[in-house]
Formats: sequence, structure tokens, C-alpha cells
Amino acid sequence: MENYDYSDILELLHSEKYNPELQLLTKEQFTKIQQYMDAKQALFEKATSKELKFKLQMEIENAERAIRDLYSKREQKIINRSIFAARSDFKLKDTTNMLLKEEIFYSQLIELLISNQKNFYSTLQNPQSTPRAIEQSLKTAHKTLKFKEAVPELLDLEENKHGPFQPNDTAELPDELAQILVAQKKAEIVETK
Repeated sequence: MENYDYSDILELLHSEKYNPELQLLTKEQFTKIQQYMDAKQALFEKATSKELKFKLQMEIENAERAIRDLYSKREQKIINRSIFAARSDFKLKDTTNMLLKEEIFYSQLIELLISNQKNFYSTLQNPQSTPRAIEQSLKTAHKTLKFKEAVPELLDLEENKHGPFQPNDTAELPDELAQILVAQKKAEIVETK
């Protein structure tokens, strides 16, 4: 495998930044980025001089920032596509150059936007009953989680406190918190019967 460096990551970022469409990202590119980051981290851990450690730390931070920016650009394009698809009521979804996880995110966003649009219009038609229906749906949207690591006290959207939690604790949390904790790999969903 050829050498991969920071300029290659920047090239991916620039390509994503200056093209209106999502750019193709391959598994090979992800593998090379991970190998680059692992190699820099290994060099940092072995470095003995302060100057070299500082230089490597800056290289790692710059690469991490470029990767975050790359993600951010892709995320914004997916959000824009989902808004367009939801508003135009297209049955065909444009998932060109999306990673599998991005396709899932895209589909969920479209569903959420369409649902929100329906809720808005139903509120206009019947303003008295909708808030109670929404409140009830928020109350019932909970997931049971088993924690993999310690998690400090959390606030949900209604500012209710949850936690703190220790590894192997189980708790029923609002869906929005559950999704975040699962995405961060701090907890896993426990199937309830």
C-alpha cells in the first residue's frame, strides 16, 4: 500500500468542499486514513524529544480537524438532499456516493422531515388536539439501555435529569438520548419483551 499523508486527507476535504455533489469515499481510503492516524499516534508515543512530540501532536490534531471538516461537509450535503426530497415528495431518493451509514441517516431525516411537516399541517387544522398527541408520543418514545462505561448525569429535551450511570447499569431513557449514547458506543439497546 502506498504512503498516505496529511495532504491526501486535505485533498479529500478540498474535493468535498468545492464540489456541490457528494464525493466518492472508498473503504480503501478509510483504511489508509486509519493507518496514517495509527502510524502518527505510534510515532508520538515513541517520541522522546519535546519538539518532535509537539510536531506530531500538531499533525494529529490537524488531521483530526480535517476529518471533522470532511464529515461536516458531507453531513450538510446529506441534510440538504433530505430537505429537498422531503419537500418535493420525491419517491426516488438520491443516495449517490453515500456510505451505508449515511444512507440510513438520509432516510431517517426524510422520514422525520415528512412527519414534522404532517404534524405542522395537522396543527393548523386542529390546534387543540395536536400538542397532547405530540406530548404523548414523546412520553412513549423510550429505549432500555445497558451501559458499557460510566456516563455522567444527562438532561433530556425536557430538561429531566437522568443518571449518572455505571458500567452494566440498565435504564430506560428517552429515544433521543438513547440514540446518542448508542452512537457514541457508551451503551447498547436492551431488547424488552
